[in-house]
Amino acid sequence: MIVDFKNITPNVVQNMRNGEGSVQLVKYNDDVNTIVRITITKNSSIGWHIHENDQEIIYVISGSGVLTEDDKQYELLKGQANYCGKGKNHSIKNVNDENLELFAVITKL
Repeated sequence: MIVDFKNITPNVVQNMRNGEGSVQLVKYNDDVNTIVRITITKNSSIGWHIHENDQEIIYVISGSGVLTEDDKQYELLKGQANYCGKGKNHSIKNVNDENLELFAVITKL
């Protein structure tokens, strides 16, 4: 199966998960997985949230940001991935001038 993000209408979310600013999502869902391309604009964020019944893998396509996971902060750089397992929490903020582009797969457990 091919998921062609060019043929999926983007959705802009303001204050995603009580974060700041705007985040653009282009996503595909089925019964088990969500596959999503995420664009976090300058000074915007995905707020803190817990993965109670799923897990998430996020890969940084371009840009960089700050990842907060279990109350610790990390620089999140192009080419890196973040794995947030079931029961874990995280947030991501773009503190730079360029967009932070992410690719994520969220799997229900």
